Amino acid sequence: MNNSLEYLLVDEFRQTLDRIPGGAVYQVERESPLDRFRVDAVVKATLRDSEATFVIECKRSGFPRDVRAAIYQLHSYLSQTGDLGSDIVPVIASEALSDGAMNLLKEEGVGYFDLDGNLFLPGKSFYVLIEKPRSDKKRKITSSIFKGKRARALHAVWLAGDAWFSVGEIADRAGVSAGTASETLTSLEEREWVATRGQGPSKERMLKSRTELLDAWSDACRAIKPPATRRYYMKNGTPQSIMQMIDDVSERNGWQYEITGEAAAQLYSPYLSTVSQVRCRLNILDRIDLAEHYDLRPTSQGWNLSILYPEADGDLPFRTFRDGVWFADELQTYFDLLQAGGRAKDFAAHLRQEILKA
Repeated sequence: MNNSLEYLLVDEFRQTLDRIPGGAVYQVERESPLDRFRVDAVVKATLRDSEATFVIECKRSGFPRDVRAAIYQLHSYLSQTGDLGSDIVPVIASEALSDGAMNLLKEEGVGYFDLDGNLFLPGKSFYVLIEKPRSDKKRKITSSIFKGKRARALHAVWLAGDAWFSVGEIADRAGVSAGTASETLTSLEEREWVATRGQGPSKERMLKSRTELLDAWSDACRAIKPPATRRYYMKNGTPQSIMQMIDDVSERNGWQYEITGEAAAQLYSPYLSTVSQVRCRLNILDRIDLAEHYDLRPTSQGWNLSILYPEADGDLPFRTFRDGVWFADELQTYFDLLQAGGRAKDFAAHLRQEILKA
């Protein structure tokens, strides 16, 4: 970590303590060495009429693997110190902490602070917990794995189930580069969502925290802007006739498509008595107006066909062929239902419980 971020974290921590009623910092010692162990700062303060010493280790990224190593560093430092003469609280400070990291630190009884203003100080004579909404910065740091080609690699990891996999296998399955697959798997290791075995080129992983992964991915999905859509009304169009029309059109034009939303979810786990609307993703970069070529009427209400256009051109590697039609797989269908809003969210919850089981 560069010194500028380290100084920023310690200074923001000091100012936050000063703003707490009854809090006052009176000494800041930076870079305290002790044999082979060191910490980034020792802050002494009065907090609610109690003397306190905060031993701080700074981390740029705040995922479980990062903070676990920092916890060891703090405990090693404290085990080598003498009596510091006050309530001692080890603290990890980071630019942004993931939810998993904060939960781990609470379980370990270690304090934390991040630049969003989240603060946890479990002292013997005081207890401070300040929770702040996620900033755009934190969302970017913690949710980048769920976007673009990394999300495709992550999708392939999900489909691997409880099997071991290599970087190459994920890259091939997702249609991404080995570098993208490797970066994605490293991010999963930082979050401690995968088990590992082997080293170097023969290293393999296995997904072990399906529920934590799906929880975080669902949160990210809700925060991401839904794909661009165009909605149409097809006269006398039933879901089956609409899906068949899409298949015929795509076949003639060389497009890839996948039926998603309620029509796909109903195939995987029936929930509604009837489905009258069809949501379909087309992988064409040019967002053409189908009404110019087919008997469809553009509309914002009373639609029975919604076309979703991805942000970038590319194939649809996880779609599945059923009954003469291409459907999005269960995971993609779940995310599309989450973003659809309304009653679709109830269907998403049903699909997660019955099919995704995480």
